[in-house]
Amino acid sequence: MVLDESFILKVYRQVEEGPNPDLEVALFLTERTSFGNLPQVAGTVMYRHPDGSESTLAMLQKFVPNDGDGWSYVQQGLTDYFTAVSQLPTGTEPPPPARRRLSERALAVAPKLARDLCGGVLESVHTLGQRTAEFHLAMASDRRNRAFRPEPLTGETLESLADTLATKARKSLERLNEQLPNLAPPLREQAHLVLGAYTTLMNSFESLAELKTAATRIRCHGDYHLGQVLKTGDDFILIDFEGEPLLALQQRRVKQSPLKDVAGMLRSFSYAVYSALDGFAQGRNEEFQRLQPWGRFWEEWVSAAFLGSYLERAEGACFLPDTTQALEVLLEAFLFDKALYELDYEFNNRPDWIRVPLQGILALLGAETGGKHGNG
Repeated sequence: MVLDESFILKVYRQVEEGPNPDLEVALFLTERTSFGNLPQVAGTVMYRHPDGSESTLAMLQKFVPNDGDGWSYVQQGLTDYFTAVSQLPTGTEPPPPARRRLSERALAVAPKLARDLCGGVLESVHTLGQRTAEFHLAMASDRRNRAFRPEPLTGETLESLADTLATKARKSLERLNEQLPNLAPPLREQAHLVLGAYTTLMNSFESLAELKTAATRIRCHGDYHLGQVLKTGDDFILIDFEGEPLLALQQRRVKQSPLKDVAGMLRSFSYAVYSALDGFAQGRNEEFQRLQPWGRFWEEWVSAAFLGSYLERAEGACFLPDTTQALEVLLEAFLFDKALYELDYEFNNRPDWIRVPLQGILALLGAETGGKHGNG
């Protein structure tokens, strides 16, 4: 509830024993750090159990005037982008996808064509990358608070993470294989490409298990995407720190590599492209197919701008891997995991949208293999 545009009262409909991470993280940032890009906590309602433990019932936060969430902002930017692309001379094609790894593109200067067509979105996601890094730096700033103190990303932790991600991936791919007869021919072709890359996918998680890095794990957002940030003029406010809603409360409080948050935002850019293109083409399949490479061009350089800004601001942070190779291994594993999670979600909720995670997986595989598994 918005109270006189001064406060927001959030009441939690699912009450569990222990601190709700939304309140816990917001209160930590408000009281223990200088990070100001969130609605400040103004009060709480707690229930104390007979045994002395507590549960969060509600949180009061200061109201932040805003221009809508990041998703709405990017959707408008993409509509303007596709309008501009449609006015280019007939036969104009975007440059082919760069075959460099994402971290390498993040260090490159966006081509003039991307800067001209993307308008202010590139500058905005540059700011968003900075704020995301500053959020993670704040979350890693307290070495005395046990709930927030950074912990080593040990070999044992990475092996456990690799096993978890690989198990989830196998189940997702098994389901994809079972659904092949129900897919339309174009989607079936993409699904076959994904299934044919089974070994490559599994190797990405195996590489994670073998990784040795001096990085740490910290408390993160846990469900980071464009809908979890508010646009405020030239800046962004981060909101909703509950974590993945399908997980139990204690699982959402587990420390992890913040690159998982980064991967969530990168996948959100991919979804934004598809959603905007679908609305712009309005069922005109030829128009959709013509503009699809331009959508990938937008995603490529917007993602690079976000990641480049993030890495620049977080340089030297304890949670970043100490080598580029280690960073790539972690980030790619989280990206594959997120895309496979999306695949399951779309099968359950929006079968027409499974092309988005399929294309996301194929794009990642293309970067991994030098184009062997293109976007289909």
